[in-house]
Amino acid sequence: MSSKRPAPRSDLKLLPAVLAYVIAAWLAIRLVPMAAEVLGWPSWTAGLLIGFALVGLPLVLVLVSLRRRSRGAAATADELIPSVAILPFRDQSPDKDLGYLAEGLAEELQIVFSRTDGIRVASREACFAYKDKKVEIADVASRLSVANVLTGRLRPKGDQLKVSAKMVEAGTGWRLWSNDYRHEANDIFEVLVEMATELATALGLVIDPAELRRLSSLQPEAYALYLRGRRYYLLGGLDNTAHAVALFARATESDPAFVRAWIALARAYAIQAIYFEGSEAERSDAYEASARAVELAPERGESHSVRGLAHLASEEYEAAGTEFEHAIALDPSLWEAYYNYARAAYHQGRMQKALELFETAIRVNPEDYQSPTLAAPVYKHLGDNTGFETAAREGVRRAERHLEDYPENQRAWYLGAVALLYLGKLDRAMEWAEKSLAIDPSDPTIRYNMGCFYALAGNADRAFECLKGSISSRSWVEHDPDLEPIRDDPRYQQLLESLDTPA
Repeated sequence: MSSKRPAPRSDLKLLPAVLAYVIAAWLAIRLVPMAAEVLGWPSWTAGLLIGFALVGLPLVLVLVSLRRRSRGAAATADELIPSVAILPFRDQSPDKDLGYLAEGLAEELQIVFSRTDGIRVASREACFAYKDKKVEIADVASRLSVANVLTGRLRPKGDQLKVSAKMVEAGTGWRLWSNDYRHEANDIFEVLVEMATELATALGLVIDPAELRRLSSLQPEAYALYLRGRRYYLLGGLDNTAHAVALFARATESDPAFVRAWIALARAYAIQAIYFEGSEAERSDAYEASARAVELAPERGESHSVRGLAHLASEEYEAAGTEFEHAIALDPSLWEAYYNYARAAYHQGRMQKALELFETAIRVNPEDYQSPTLAAPVYKHLGDNTGFETAAREGVRRAERHLEDYPENQRAWYLGAVALLYLGKLDRAMEWAEKSLAIDPSDPTIRYNMGCFYALAGNADRAFECLKGSISSRSWVEHDPDLEPIRDDPRYQQLLESLDTPA
């Protein structure tokens, strides 16, 4: 059991209430007789009110004590809810070629326990920031606000795979659970079922049997292709997204009932269409893959979220909003639904709606650096300078934290650069902008955001140089507040005419 600090003495907690009441009663005893004399009240009135003041003290003490006990019980109940961070397992194979599978084991456990009642699970993004790093359990637990940390490793042992895992209670350093498993590579999902069941028992939880059936139904070949695709997708950029699409497509061919592969494929196709000048074929492919995801798993918010993203890629904003709302109703914790719904509203010029959705996305995902940086200019557009500065600062803070763990993430560099520019930190903003461009000068999304950056910085020539050949969404360009400084330039109208007419 974890150690706890001694609770503060209850009599000290009641002291403020007692002092407040005594002061009020003293004032009443001093002032009521004078008021009675001036107003001509009966002589017994002052005595009655003074008596009430004296008798009321015990009642106040009882009420305050009951309220504090209620608050204490709620806090204690919250502390009793188990919490865990599931870190990516270490690949200890000689050739380091099992990394995708080591990550997949941790990710599957995260999914299982995030769908289990009675436990808080740290986000995938937060946990995977510790990939291939030496960690101190207490530091991880403190940063991710959890009580327990699960770590593991994977290595070949002859013709089998050996998986070792342990869960440590951060407050005490005690090992709450550990085990080793040996299985054939094709039976790796049996390991997951055993591990999830044993962990649930150690934490006093009950896993939904449907989740265990889902783990058992995973196909090794399709799953490996999906995991490899995920690695490329998370790297971002045009080429990596194209590799991800190819691998996700092969995963769906290997296992046509693999829901997450269809969701990932739809998302990747839509991202290609939105950010990388995708063709009509890619928009159609996103639509078909998302339809298949909804057909296979209509009860999952993620299915409807990627369906909304497919509509967004085709500039069908009303339909996109309907799907995002459905996704949120099914899963109120689904960050990407709020984020992409905000983008859909932005395309429509519904800035207040976009701002509300960005704000929700910021609350839902503490690791989200994109929403505050995109919300900042919307605040300014709506005349809220305080909100503008607060969002920009929060965007920079989150981007800095993200870049500590993912220094090659080009999006964090360029969105952070623009936010730094909002805050007047020109030198640092330029430094971040150049780091972003150095990663891939040809990437359309980097070029567009650098166009915005230079527009805000007063360098119109450089802005148009970057904007040329960047994104193809006319509706986004027309509503982007960051481009206000160059809208009167004749080259801006030429830019608009070079883009597709909005749907």
